[in-house]
Amino acid sequence: AATQQGADERVASAEETTGRMLAELEAIEMRCRGPGSFSASSGTFDALEGLVDNMSVECMLEGATEKFWLCKSPGCPAVTACLWTTLTGITKEDVIRALADPQERLSWDSASFRTYEVLRAANPEEPLSPEVLFCVLPVPLISDREMLQ
Repeated sequence: AATQQGADERVASAEETTGRMLAELEAIEMRCRGPGSFSASSGTFDALEGLVDNMSVECMLEGATEKFWLCKSPGCPAVTACLWTTLTGITKEDVIRALADPQERLSWDSASFRTYEVLRAANPEEPLSPEVLFCVLPVPLISDREMLQ
């Protein structure tokens, strides 16, 4: 019983962390795109806005179907990139499969990565189980960036 309780607590903690991270990502997207163009799924605009009040946002690309921003919080060395795009003729399921399956992704996006390794595969029997990836991205004018996701 204690083992099951511990497992239940870990799942609840992971769900809480995931929910908080989703809210933070939605807040960043809302800050970049503006509140009039966004429909938040995890809370009110007021709650989301409080998460990114001090964040500076710089639009690097503004096209008809794509926008790209760099976001930075004072005192934090990390920079968050936000890309928004409109894709026509493609279903959400197609996009998820193309991004989530490493072999599929590399078949069309290999130029974006110097390295793309699956360190731990997702459990196919658990839809929400994460995979762990190690990527090295080429970045113009500065050194390549390593990512563990």
